[in-house]
Amino acid sequence: MTSISAIRTLDVLRFAEDAQRAGASAVLLAPISYQALTNEEVFSLYEQATNSLSIPLCVYDNPGISHFHFSDELTAESLSYLMFVLLRFLEYLTIPKQPRHALKNYVSSFLPM
Repeated sequence: MTSISAIRTLDVLRFAEDAQRAGASAVLLAPISYQALTNEEVFSLYEQATNSLSIPLCVYDNPGISHFHFSDELTAESLSYLMFVLLRFLEYLTIPKQPRHALKNYVSSFLPM
């Protein structure tokens, strides 16, 4: 897996193409920008990236780094339309360690090795 994150969508799409050509098994994309992004802008970014990919796309959901918080509404809308794996930082979830470990293993099982 490699990152295709960039400030401009055009660069994200170029990085996606490069990653696929280089043989990446999956890509990681964080919604980053100099200005605050709206839900619509982030959805559009992931829609365009997903449409250009033939490999899995993992969403990097870390508001501390990207300064964008995936709302429950955006997550639900994205998962109902786009084909990607949404990775949230599981250590921040308020669920017991054992179920969290099982969830992490479950999500990981979808990623090509």
